[in-house]
Formats: sequence, C-alpha cells, structure tokens
Amino acid sequence: MNPRLKRLLVPTLIVSGAILIFVIMSGLRPEPERGKNGVRVPPVQVISLKPETIVTQISGSGTVQPTQQVNLMPQVAGVVTYLAPQIQAGNRFDEGDLLLMVDSTDYVLLVHSAEAEVIRSEMALEQEKAESLLAQQEWAIYYAETPEADPNPLTVRLPQLKLAEANLAAAKARLEQAQLALRRTRILAPFTGMVKERAVSLGQYVAPGTGLATIYNTDLAEIHIPLPEKDLERLDLRPGTTPENQVQVSITGLNRTGSWPGTLARVTGDLDIHNRMFDAVIQVKEPYASNPSGPLFNGQYVDVKIPGEKLIDVFAIPREALREFDQVWLVEENHLRIKSIQILYSDETSVFTTSGLRAGTRLVTSALSTVLDGMTVKIEDI
Repeated sequence: MNPRLKRLLVPTLIVSGAILIFVIMSGLRPEPERGKNGVRVPPVQVISLKPETIVTQISGSGTVQPTQQVNLMPQVAGVVTYLAPQIQAGNRFDEGDLLLMVDSTDYVLLVHSAEAEVIRSEMALEQEKAESLLAQQEWAIYYAETPEADPNPLTVRLPQLKLAEANLAAAKARLEQAQLALRRTRILAPFTGMVKERAVSLGQYVAPGTGLATIYNTDLAEIHIPLPEKDLERLDLRPGTTPENQVQVSITGLNRTGSWPGTLARVTGDLDIHNRMFDAVIQVKEPYASNPSGPLFNGQYVDVKIPGEKLIDVFAIPREALREFDQVWLVEENHLRIKSIQILYSDETSVFTTSGLRAGTRLVTSALSTVLDGMTVKIEDI
C-alpha cells in the first residue's frame, strides 16, 4: 500500500470506529422514564435528613509565643567572670539557676567598708547616749529646787543624740546598698525557660543596660487568634472579658501533624484597625513537656479549633447539595421542591440549618441541567 495513502486511512478508520462505538453505547443506554405527558423524568439521587446535635467549632491560626521574654541586663558594672553552660542559644534552665557572674572584688570591698562605718556609727551613738544621760543627771542636781523646769534640749544633748541615730541609720542603709550591689554580681534566672540568644562573652566588660542574653519562659505559651465579632457571639464572650469556664482547644501544626491541649484564656478588648477583628488568646501549658506530638516550638505557626455553642436538632446539608443563593432541592411525592434555607453554621464538608426541615426529608444530592420547582423526578436507586 502506498505509504501516503496509509497515513490518510489510519486516522479516518480511528475516527469512524469511535463514532460507531458511541452510537452502539447510546443505543444500549436505557431510555429515561417519561411522564404522562411524554416529558422525560430525570433521575435524582437523594439522602434522608436526620436531626442531630453538634458543637460548633471556630477555627483560626496564629503564632506560638512565650508569655514572658526578657533581655538580661546587669545592674552593676564589671568584667564577666563566669558564664553558665546553660547560657547558650537553645539551652534550657530552671528558675534560680546562676547564669552569669560579674567580677565582685570591688563590691566585696565596699561591703567591708560599709560594715566598718556601721560599727563606728554604733560606737558614736553609744557615746552620745552616755553623754546625754550625764547631762540630764547634772541638770537634775543643779535644778533640784525647781524640778518643774524643763532643760534646754541642747543642754542635755538631744540634737546630738538624734544626729548620732541618723548617722547609724544612714550607715546601715549604705551597708544594705553595698550588699545589694554584691548580690547583683550574680545574675540568676528569673523563671524556668530557654535561651534565645547570648550577646556577651567571658572577660567582656559590661555596664548597667548592656544586653547579656535574651531568654523566654517555657512553662506557658500563648497563641493570639484573630476572630470576627460574630465568632465571639458563638463563644458567648465579650471583648475584654475572661471566660468563667475554660474551654479545651485542639492545636495542629501546619508543618507537622500533632495536637496539644490548650485553654481559651481571654479575649482582648481592642479591635484591630486593620482587619477589624478581636484577638482570642489561647494558652498552652508546658509546651516543651513530654507529648506524643513533640514540643510546641516558640514561633511555630499553628491552626486552632475552639469548641463553640451547641446546636440542637439541626440538619447537615452536604456542600455539594447546597445550590446557589443558599437553596436546596427536596423531593416531595416525586416532585422537586426548591427551598431557601438559613445557614446556622458551616464546616469544611457541610452546612447546618433547621429552616422548617423535618426528619426523613429527602434531599437531592445529584446535579440537574434544568430545574423547575414542582417538576417530576424519579429517585434513583444507589
């Protein structure tokens, strides 16, 4: 056969075969049922609705953040003489752990000097008490015939006695101040947490206000979830309030599967001017503790689902059965009825409503090319 003729005949035969198969299959397809007036009756698939009770869920997303994050700074000046092994980025520490030390030599000497000053002030006070007592006795002997007369305060050295008492109080205050400065050469962890960043090295001179390290707590984490006001109504919360009954939430990370128990702690009282939403604050206790899902890391972006109000005797409408303009198709005595519904709540797969529905109502789930209210339909066996 001529190759050129062969190239022309092969596509023609393929197209002809496809047309023949289509004609045969069309002939084998059952003829749609026709009504009394000869109009074809379209088949539909339906489900029977049942009332149920559900707990609504409010979803949101946010970033895990600590409830406390501080920059450690010294309150005294000196050279860093000690860095604890924990004071490295990512290391954990307990409350009260010694993290850093500043050279304490000068502050020890200040304490000794202040202690000596206190001793001198105490001796001066005792001497002044004795001299005041002696002056009072001399006054009593000299003015024995007029005991009703009051001595001049200077005569009995009362001002000098008060000055000695004040000097002792000031010396004790300076001693406490020196002891406080000495204690401040030891920088302790203010809470149980983790080091985010270290900014100082051994032997470095630091002064008050010098950043040493950034640390944050690990006993409690927070997630701020922006919510519209309508969602707050489902939670029965008002902005600026704290829930009387804490609710449990489930948290699932976007980068890895897992869940952690949490609590809806409060709702902020400020409306965000950019997104017009309030922040619901979720708290998770011990985010780094042992958990089958692993730790909940600071800075991780997560999804949050919060249980809301309970809806009783509602009907679940599959999303594929929800038509335009919030309408559904029902079958009543083999006739299709178009009904508008009011959606009370929706999730990923269904919408929930009451809208005058009752148990056993047959809901159309299949698609139709042409729909008229009252048209005759045939329920298709599945």
